[in-house]
Amino acid sequence: MLSENPWHKSFITPACRDTVMSANLSPAKQLLLFGSEEARRQAKTPKELQLLDAAQAALTDDGSAISFLHKGFCHCGLPLRKRDNTATWTRTDGQFSFTVAGSTVSVAGQEQFIGLPYGPKARLLSVYLASEVKNPRRRADDRTIQFGKISEWLKDAGVLVTGGERGSIQATKEQLVRLAFAIFTMTLARAGQGTWFHREGLIESGCLADGDLEAFGRGEYGKLSWPDHVTLTRNAHERMMTQAIPIATQRLQAIAHNAAAIDFFVWLSYRLPRIPAGDDVLASWTALTKQFGDSSYVSHFKQNYLGSLELALSAYPEANVEITDEGLILRHSDPSVPRRTLVAVSGGKSLSRLGAAVE
Repeated sequence: MLSENPWHKSFITPACRDTVMSANLSPAKQLLLFGSEEARRQAKTPKELQLLDAAQAALTDDGSAISFLHKGFCHCGLPLRKRDNTATWTRTDGQFSFTVAGSTVSVAGQEQFIGLPYGPKARLLSVYLASEVKNPRRRADDRTIQFGKISEWLKDAGVLVTGGERGSIQATKEQLVRLAFAIFTMTLARAGQGTWFHREGLIESGCLADGDLEAFGRGEYGKLSWPDHVTLTRNAHERMMTQAIPIATQRLQAIAHNAAAIDFFVWLSYRLPRIPAGDDVLASWTALTKQFGDSSYVSHFKQNYLGSLELALSAYPEANVEITDEGLILRHSDPSVPRRTLVAVSGGKSLSRLGAAVE
């Protein structure tokens, strides 16, 4: 926990403190100026407490736990909500396009449609797969991903373990099945160089318990088993090994309940350190809607996801981002993962029971 600042406690009166706290200070600055206890006392809503929690996760992050995510999943997001009325989902940042498609499988002679992965659990599972691939204790050619107990997996991911129809256990089982059968297509269009594309699934094989797919088809996700392991496709394994970027685990855990915040956080973590110093890059609201939104309406996107953006920025206080009427002005920023941590070693807590701790 952050310690209180004795100087401010002695010389700033309560009235002055209340005035400063209301002066639109970022959550991280509130914590640094007043300490955790006072900043939380001044919070007026659950949302403000969430922002402080995310900022505190960032400020206390020592860089000892790192997870990974394939960079294609950083450019554009999966569906935010359930979309079983459509077989495909496409997002784009202009040059790069990301499409995910569901699959139809035959179960006991009956066709069964496995819909699109969506929500925060699908994103956390994607992070887990890449993090396990990057685990330095694994053989480089080992494509088998072990899961362990689902309750332990959820705790490591920063997710409260809950049962029942709307609980985290059922939702995670559902998303793993959806992710296992999804097909991903990534295209990159470059002027004068044509359009490059990759189309593949992430998971090549696994073993579900008897009746699992039938239960999935009936929407009885609580009856699904939790597999011991899955095997990645060769292409997915290779791309995760060579094209994954580091994600600060402790910060990700603080926003693990919010799919849109995860999207913004991993995108900014990837994008901001790569902007040349001194450059301003405008990401318009129209472009952001096409890249991350679940609607084609810009006004809907701004109204519904500004709070998620603020949560992501709280988890990444180093981010040099200005929110304007036109969109986001992005500037070069220090990475959310400290530079000294980018050499992976084994051990340490992370989303993958490793993530990969680093020094």
